[in-house]
Amino acid sequence: MSMRIVGRLLGAAIAAAIALGGGTASAERRLPLELLLAVDVSASVDAEEFELQKQGIVQAFAEESIMQSILSQGGIAVAVMFWSGATAPRPLVVGWSVLSDGGGIESFIAAVARLERPSGFPSSTAIGNAIESAVRAVLDNGIEGGRRVIDIASDGKVNDGRPVTRARDLAASRGITVNGLAVLGEEPDLEDYFRANVVTSDGFVKTAASYRDFIESMEAKLRLEIAGLAGGQAAGPSVP
Repeated sequence: MSMRIVGRLLGAAIAAAIALGGGTASAERRLPLELLLAVDVSASVDAEEFELQKQGIVQAFAEESIMQSILSQGGIAVAVMFWSGATAPRPLVVGWSVLSDGGGIESFIAAVARLERPSGFPSSTAIGNAIESAVRAVLDNGIEGGRRVIDIASDGKVNDGRPVTRARDLAASRGITVNGLAVLGEEPDLEDYFRANVVTSDGFVKTAASYRDFIESMEAKLRLEIAGLAGGQAAGPSVP
């Protein structure tokens, strides 16, 4: 899909969302969902694959049914984090944003669209460290949410840093769900690995055959997360 077509779809979706209304959430307002999107930027993810990850997030939040789901719940809080190896920084490249009206959703989409792939990140995969940093970011965000979800996307198994099962259990002990998007291109058993080691018992795994399928998979996963339909999926088959 060309970026021109995406732009037209985005404009139509935003117009529909603004028509639905929603208002800006106050600091005291309880939001139904806090969602942290953890994006793999390790050296094994090339520039094209990074763009596909970014477009997956942009197009998912621009999808009208997802926007309507956000607004019908009174809004959600969302942030984006970059991660790779254990020694790499794990910044919130898009800080916590409350999406409670069309303008808030538009601003978040624009912030994600402006992201550029950073250089110098190691090729190793430290999912455990990423989850631990994401847990801290969720607990320290000053937002009161009904559900707290960390969304980990990766094309590889842990080969660096802290044990991922310990980080997963830390998230679970804090009432935070970990979901996964496993890109199977080079590791066809990655779905099973995610299910056994990465996601929490109330989480689920969505798969993409390659980064070419990332956009569709991200849309499907976000639809589940935002609509709150993902509970209890981790032990079963991946979500279609």
